[in-house]
Amino acid sequence: MHTSRISAPFLKSALLTLAATLLIPQTGFAARCLYVSSYHAGYVWNDDIESAMEKVLRGQCEIKKFYMDGKRNLSPEFARQKGLEAKNLIETWKPDVVIAADDNVSRYLVMPHLKNAAVPV
Repeated sequence: MHTSRISAPFLKSALLTLAATLLIPQTGFAARCLYVSSYHAGYVWNDDIESAMEKVLRGQCEIKKFYMDGKRNLSPEFARQKGLEAKNLIETWKPDVVIAADDNVSRYLVMPHLKNAAVPV
């Protein structure tokens, strides 16, 4: 049995291109995009995602970044606090979309705070 597999970089690029296309407001102003990373700047896995996102969204989206730093700080209490900080940033900055990168963002931000929110994730 043959199964086809789509490469991760291609999939990331395709998803980001689709997101960028959907995010361009009709007014011509750049959308506000909040990128929330489970880890820290300098962690290769998320750096690759961040680089692809910036390449695709450059000029179309004002990008603000928030790092949950979950690789260097493993306690659930720390992660919950970072999730609350990200939620507060969303409430004050009011992004048009939240780009959630990896498990901790889903577990400590998306599920408890954004599951039924108006902002697309």
